[in-house]
Amino acid sequence: MVTRVVSFDCEGYRLYGTLHTPRQPSSSGSGVVVLNQGPLDRSGAHRMSIKLAQRWTASGVPVLRFDARGAGESEGTWTEPAEGSPIRLLYKNIEEGAWVPDTHAAVRFLQSETGVQRVLLSGLCGGAATALHAGATHPSVSGILMVGMPVRLQAEVRGVKDILDSHLRTESQRYFQRALSLDAWKRFFSMESDYRTMLAVLAKRAEALYRRKPAQDPSLNRILMTHLRDALRARKRLLFVYPENDYLWAEFRELFLPLFANVADQFTVRTIAQANHTFTEPEWQRDLYEILTAWVRAEYQQAGAA
Repeated sequence: MVTRVVSFDCEGYRLYGTLHTPRQPSSSGSGVVVLNQGPLDRSGAHRMSIKLAQRWTASGVPVLRFDARGAGESEGTWTEPAEGSPIRLLYKNIEEGAWVPDTHAAVRFLQSETGVQRVLLSGLCGGAATALHAGATHPSVSGILMVGMPVRLQAEVRGVKDILDSHLRTESQRYFQRALSLDAWKRFFSMESDYRTMLAVLAKRAEALYRRKPAQDPSLNRILMTHLRDALRARKRLLFVYPENDYLWAEFRELFLPLFANVADQFTVRTIAQANHTFTEPEWQRDLYEILTAWVRAEYQQAGAA
């Protein structure tokens, strides 16, 4: 494997990345672009992007990891609204596709440097959303790997009123169980309990029991939903991976999947037991690498046979 730092232009910004090139490329004519998961640089949390690139390149697949504008070493900014705004408002730009031009530029660069024709886009969290936005209709993108993708705009998820009903049931059950605990009553009467949160959870639970649920959660990322439909129409291969111990998995499972129940056979959903959003334990990372590497290998075996 040959690894080198590279750079390319996008809308007047210089973007920097790392290109991993196999010494013996596969015959599939395909490559992978790995996207920033947010403001983190292109190495990713726990250097996961580097480890994935090494695994994929060992299979004969060239990989480009790069920093989108305003992240890592690259020029430019994505902080709009103004810097200093709550991080959820800043993430909203990524969740709605701020880094799509950067991703398209990265695809062109990978193709020009390696000669590949087909490209997979891969990302975690915000990078997963970017991958879907950028790859849905791009003619060179054959597949999209999305890990822990948020399906609600996080700027719209502000408090107890936005908690999923399943979590409300769990929390309210915990409160009722604590009612049997003498220590809990001592904390309650000694003013040590979080009364505001307790009352908010119980009030929201009561409301959930009697209200009529809307047909669609208003905080869902509508642009993301549109691009998923576009990707399905374009027959892209799609993989969703979620850590089971992640609130984003509950949102995806309860709010997003039901809207696509009639086409669920057109994409793959995998989960990793006990894992949290950032895959902090080595065994969770190992499971993630195995899922993604097997999926990439299958994609390019299929491409080579075509």
